[in-house]
Amino acid sequence: MISSDLNEKIIYKFYHTGINNYKVDFYSVHQSDSTKLFEHFITDAIFSSTPYKISQNEHEVIIRNQLFSKEKKLITQNGKSIILTNR
Repeated sequence: MISSDLNEKIIYKFYHTGINNYKVDFYSVHQSDSTKLFEHFITDAIFSSTPYKISQNEHEVIIRNQLFSKEKKLITQNGKSIILTNR
């Protein structure tokens, strides 16, 4: 779990997709409803290390990873900003 408050949780799940490869899905979960925010693929070397640096405040979650090629901003159904960056 990345973030959690009374209204919403931001989570990610790893899936082994083949030799040395993983898919990572990020979701927003509100009550019993979940929405997939984005996905990307990583290698075993990155999976074995700490792949994400996460910081947050009341209104946004910033997820850092060197694999993100450009900055992306998403807004969840409950209005929380999710920022993906390689910085």
